[in-house]
Amino acid sequence: MRIAQFSAGAEPLVGIVEGPPGNEEITVIDGNPFSDGINRTLVRTS
Repeated sequence: MRIAQFSAGAEPLVGIVEGPPGNEEITVIDGNPFSDGINRTLVRTS
């Protein structure tokens, strides 16, 4: 599993990178994945 931190606008976000190379999508997660676990949202970006 790959976890990425990125920004969309002014707010930093954390997400899970999924998909084959060249076709990856990021599913945004809530909270800190290292202390809160993985809580997926419905927000996806490519």
